[in-house]
Amino acid sequence: MKPVILSIVGFSVLITLCSLSEEEVFVSELSTLRTQFERLSEERVVDPAEAAMKLLETRYAKAIKAELEKEKAAGRLESVVALQEEQQRMADGGEIPEDGTKPPPILAQLRSTYETEKARIESEKAKNLEEIKTPYIARLKALEIELTKSD
Repeated sequence: MKPVILSIVGFSVLITLCSLSEEEVFVSELSTLRTQFERLSEERVVDPAEAAMKLLETRYAKAIKAELEKEKAAGRLESVVALQEEQQRMADGGEIPEDGTKPPPILAQLRSTYETEKARIESEKAKNLEEIKTPYIARLKALEIELTKSD
């Protein structure tokens, strides 16, 4: 039953394509390519990067909390205040400031680890985008050639 349905659907698509002008076929194909690219971009680029960043932020928050407890136990006021401010900034959805001030060593170490991992995530995101972008651009160039020839 399924092969028959697929054949009927395929035949109706073929009839539809035959009744369309060449320009409409190209527009339809462009629309399909764009939809595919957007779907792949979400699945392979955006969603994994967002999940990795969420995990990083969770781990960073846990690391801040652990170090805050250690610094409190050691009585290091400057570090405690800086870690509490960092904890609040991250809870509020803020980014690590790049204002040039030098944080206490423990916070500088945590930030360095965070920034290194964030850069790795961004690099992976760029690599994943390139992997789906390359064939997409190649197909767009092929369509451009086909459209130029048909004109």
